[in-house]
Amino acid sequence: MTAAITMLIHRARSRQVFKCITFDLDDTIWKCRPVIERAADLFYVYITTNFPAIVKLYPTKKEWRTLSSQVTAEHPDKKHDLTLVRKLCLARAAREAGLNPSDVVEPAHKAFIDARNDVKDFLFPDALNILREIQEQGIQIGAVSNGNAVVCDIPVLCDFFDFAVNPETAGAKKPNMKPFQQALKLSVADSPCEMIHIGDSLTSDVQAAQLFGCRTVWVKTGSVWSGTAASLLTSDQLKAGRGDAELNCLQELIPVLRNWGVLRRYS
Repeated sequence: MTAAITMLIHRARSRQVFKCITFDLDDTIWKCRPVIERAADLFYVYITTNFPAIVKLYPTKKEWRTLSSQVTAEHPDKKHDLTLVRKLCLARAAREAGLNPSDVVEPAHKAFIDARNDVKDFLFPDALNILREIQEQGIQIGAVSNGNAVVCDIPVLCDFFDFAVNPETAGAKKPNMKPFQQALKLSVADSPCEMIHIGDSLTSDVQAAQLFGCRTVWVKTGSVWSGTAASLLTSDQLKAGRGDAELNCLQELIPVLRNWGVLRRYS
C-alpha cells in the first residue's frame, strides 16, 4: 500500500542541478534501536562464549556501558569515534581479565560490527526502491552518518552507495561541518548547493547540512531512544530551521525529488 503523502515543502526553490544525494543511516534508512540492541546482545553472547573472564568483570550490558563512559571520559577527543571507544574498552577489559588484548579486541569487535551491519530486517518501507530509483537516474548516493555501521559491508545496501562518511573517517560527528566537508570532497558535486542531504535529526542532519549549503529533507523517523524524535525538540530548535522539505516517512521522498525536478516524472 502506498503511504499517504503528508509532506511539507517549506520553500519554493528554483530548479537546480543536483549531482549527489546523501543519506543519514540510523533512523533514516533503517530503525536504529532494534539493530543496536540485537548487536549488543550478540556481542555479549560472543564474549560470554569466548572470553568468560571478561564477563565475570562485566556481567551485564549495564556494567559495559559504565566502562564505556569511563573510557570516553578519559579520551574526550575520541568520543566521536564509536569504533575506537569500543576497542579501547575491549583492550582494558582484556587486561583486567588477564588476557592479551591482541587476542580479544579485533575478534570481539568483529562480532559486534557484523551484527551492527545486519540491518536488512529493519529497513524502512521502500528504502531499497527509493535508493534504486535515485541510482537508476544517474545521481550519486553517499552516506553521512554519526554511527559506525559500515555501509559497504551491508550486502543489501552496498551497491547503492558510492561513498560513506562517518565520525571515524571525518574526525567529528554531525553537526560539525567536517563530515559534510568530507562528503563534498568524495562526491562529484562542485559545491554544497549541488547536494541534497536527507536525515532524521533536525539539528545534526537538517540544520547542519543547510548551514553547509545543501538542500535538505527532514524525515521525521527519529526516535526517543536515539534522541532524535521530533517530539523532543524545543520551540527554539524548530525555529532554527525545518529544512526545505519535511516528511513523516521515507516513502514520501520520491514525490519531493520529482517536485524539485531532481528525478524525472513518469506519465
